[in-house]
Amino acid sequence: MNVLVPAQETLSLANIDALVIEQDTHLLLGVDEVIRYPRGSLSDLVREAEDAKAIQPGTVLPRGKQPVRLLAVVHDLDENPSWRPEWVKQALATVFRFAVGRKVRRLAMPVLGAVHGQMPIEAFATFLAQNLQQTEMDFPERLILLAPPDADSEFIAKVFAATG
Repeated sequence: MNVLVPAQETLSLANIDALVIEQDTHLLLGVDEVIRYPRGSLSDLVREAEDAKAIQPGTVLPRGKQPVRLLAVVHDLDENPSWRPEWVKQALATVFRFAVGRKVRRLAMPVLGAVHGQMPIEAFATFLAQNLQQTEMDFPERLILLAPPDADSEFIAKVFAATG
């Protein structure tokens, strides 16, 4: 597998098959590309929100087609901190199972737990390496890691060292 850490501005959705998006248990953190106006009264919307079931942390929900958006639920906004290492590990394992099952060639993902949280990026690099070493994978062929803007060359070197 080829691991790349491109500059943020060089990512093009046309060049990837799946994009991992960091998300919370109620899907509040993500940005929807389509504006959807609510239907029904305000009281109906409030009741619907109160009755909504939280998604289990560590879950990955596929959405859309090209590229597939993989909503990685690694935050519970009722918790402090909102992320947990085990949720990130579980989401990573699920993302890679999805990639293998769907034969995803080019997968892009951020440093999970660090987009909307303060998970150390070095811990993510370790979890990523563990996932890659535990499984013989033909897919994804290329992993595009979207490093945080403040990632330095030391972080990038750790990712490459960890993923071998």
